[in-house]
Amino acid sequence: ACMEDCDEDFCVLLHFVGSSKYALGRYADAIHYFNDSVARKARHYGRQDEDYAMSVIDQAAAYAKSGDESRSVECYRQAIDSGGLPSDSWQLGIAHQALGSFYFDSGMNASSAESY
Repeated sequence: ACMEDCDEDFCVLLHFVGSSKYALGRYADAIHYFNDSVARKARHYGRQDEDYAMSVIDQAAAYAKSGDESRSVECYRQAIDSGGLPSDSWQLGIAHQALGSFYFDSGMNASSAESY
């Protein structure tokens, strides 16, 4: 059976392709696929879903590798604020660590970094 463009499984495949492009160092291509996957997961699962938040974290990592630090930070915040990640998940820890590193490297005061 052929998968329809609106099929929920399609966003999982888009994420897989994005992850493959990321592993190959093709970050701009990865961003394209992650963006599509994130939009579809938001529509199909909702922004509070763990799969949605995972795609946003991978999207953030691809933005960081491509040199777009501000977009990366925005995505990490989006993943944290979604509420889709369990409080004890390593993915949530990765997002907090990335934001903390950004704040530390930017010389922001401790109170700014404490929120993450």
